[in-house]
Amino acid sequence: MNSAAELRRFTDNQALDKAVKAVTDALIAEPFGLEISQIMNNCRLSNRTTKTVLSMINATNDNGVWSLGGQIQSKTVLPQSPVIETKKVEAMPAPTTATQDQDKKVPYLKRLIELLRENPKGISLENALKILGGQRGRFDQELIRVRRYQFPVRLENGLYIPDLDKKPSIKPLPLTPAVKKSESEPNTVQETADQKSPTLKPEIPVNQDVQDKVIEFRAMVQKRVVVTKEVILNGEQLDNVLKSIFGLDTTTWTTDGEKVVQVHLTKTEVA
Repeated sequence: MNSAAELRRFTDNQALDKAVKAVTDALIAEPFGLEISQIMNNCRLSNRTTKTVLSMINATNDNGVWSLGGQIQSKTVLPQSPVIETKKVEAMPAPTTATQDQDKKVPYLKRLIELLRENPKGISLENALKILGGQRGRFDQELIRVRRYQFPVRLENGLYIPDLDKKPSIKPLPLTPAVKKSESEPNTVQETADQKSPTLKPEIPVNQDVQDKVIEFRAMVQKRVVVTKEVILNGEQLDNVLKSIFGLDTTTWTTDGEKVVQVHLTKTEVA
């Protein structure tokens, strides 16, 4: 390498090859796909590099979920293995046509909650998607709501296991307005036109559709990981780097005050 530009180009190509391999391995490990924020976090890449690599490997984007699509079918389709039997995971029976038609009328979130309660020992993602239908992205969004407002769900050995005895991270919002006091109960707070209690608030019914939309938008929030790399070289180190790059042994620095305006590198050989 005879110039700094060639050295930089060589380093960039190496970094890009590593990024392509990391993203490809991550998508092969997750055949149902990953969101771009998950790829950035798992591979420790920037948003720009991640998008460039996804374009290079012809990844498929399905509603924000990236996968290799049909490119890895030959790698992911494996014959049935007795490994599943060693885990003692009972396969869920496929729902009948009548059951599927009936499930379409029930909200996805409610069906997911019932499915987890019916499988306290855990259920795999593949079986859950077969029963519930839909894409991986929809399952992840509704699972976030279950963890926040219903009960914790942990992922162990490829199984989603509900902790039905534990409380959720956020207290569920009431679905119906609070019950008003009976007229027979004494009213202990008297309000007048001149003086009203600042602690009393009107009882506003909670609109379930609005609440669901708010939760859905919260689940769409993406986290971005920014990695900053830097290096600080002193004069002697920078001097050695320039000598190593250009193969010369003498450097002369020309400065204007505190600003470096020129670096002169030479090498003297006796013929």
